[in-house]
Amino acid sequence: MDAASLYKSLNQPDRADHLWRYTPWKRVHPSGDLEDIPITTPPKLSLAKLGDDAELVGISIEEGVGVADVLPESDEVCSTSESRYWEEL
Repeated sequence: MDAASLYKSLNQPDRADHLWRYTPWKRVHPSGDLEDIPITTPPKLSLAKLGDDAELVGISIEEGVGVADVLPESDEVCSTSESRYWEEL
């Protein structure tokens, strides 16, 4: 599933619960319209080593072309803002 389809398939968050109630809605979503997918630019990354002793073997940065459906170390509680998961804690 591409990033736009994944974004549009997510449940609409409750505005009262957005980012644990501490972040202005415009910062959570710049346009305020959840149907609008903001245009973004990719981050600029670089690899650097601090000393001359260590080599950067097996480490690389590659531009991704897709979105993983599920991250390997994520679970349903950590990947949602739905309050029903947090009421039991």
